[in-house]
Amino acid sequence: MNDEGEFKDEAERSLVAEEDAVRPLDFGDSFDFLWEDYLFLPGLGRDYYNLPDAALLGAIDAGLSGRVPGVLPEHWGSYESDEAEFRRGVAPTQKRILDLLTRCVISGLLKAEIKARSPLDSSLIPDRTYVSLSDLIDCLETHGSPRGDYFGQELEDAASAMQTEAQATARARAEFRHGTAGSLATLEGAKQPGEQPEVFWKRVAESQSLAIAELRTQIDGGRPAHPQRELSTKERNTLLTLVAVLCQQANLDPAKTAKTAGVLQAAAARMGIGLGETTIENKLKAIPDAVASRLK
Repeated sequence: MNDEGEFKDEAERSLVAEEDAVRPLDFGDSFDFLWEDYLFLPGLGRDYYNLPDAALLGAIDAGLSGRVPGVLPEHWGSYESDEAEFRRGVAPTQKRILDLLTRCVISGLLKAEIKARSPLDSSLIPDRTYVSLSDLIDCLETHGSPRGDYFGQELEDAASAMQTEAQATARARAEFRHGTAGSLATLEGAKQPGEQPEVFWKRVAESQSLAIAELRTQIDGGRPAHPQRELSTKERNTLLTLVAVLCQQANLDPAKTAKTAGVLQAAAARMGIGLGETTIENKLKAIPDAVASRLK
């Protein structure tokens, strides 16, 4: 390859080492995965792949498009029937693509999210260097590897995932707006086949009205409401200390209030819990004093 990461000629493009042709490329000896990195990737890493996985995507796409030497013709367009053999066939291409992507990231030709470097020489760690699917496709097309059907399907899946996520968010907002977060799940299970949305939401509103009426009956009947009291300083400090312990277990730094607050707000939203980022930040800022009061 030249300095730009392009193959010099067809002979180089077709060169397949014998040992690479009979075994798949191995990037690790275990099934470990660094989920923490995805907390700090755009969109929680939904459309991001580390360099080895990105290289595998590119190799599979090229193999299914009939552009990989050593891949049998019957595998073009499908590889579910013998995935192990197919992956052995595209392993040399996967390795060449990984080298190309690494060079492009280093030279600045490919935008990447770098989450760690080697402590010895600050070189890239491929498993912790991430690129977006769209940037990956653009990079490979620039270097002579046009997008195939496999990449096309990946893009469709990504778009579908985004739509599903958007629908879930819109649903949560509707539940909040109508005050039905508690009763909607129960009603959803009893939703009639073919029931129109306006009929369904009418039943939701009726359920809400019945719940309010029942609560008023209890209050009018003399049932005392549970008295509210403020937490004591000791109780407050204990709870904040527990938050600090949980943050440490999740590799979150409560001292970085803005960043950690954003992560916690997103996690709460996925649970259907709405928390303000400023509220979370204020609680995180109170942690140091709370922890100090508990130290012996």
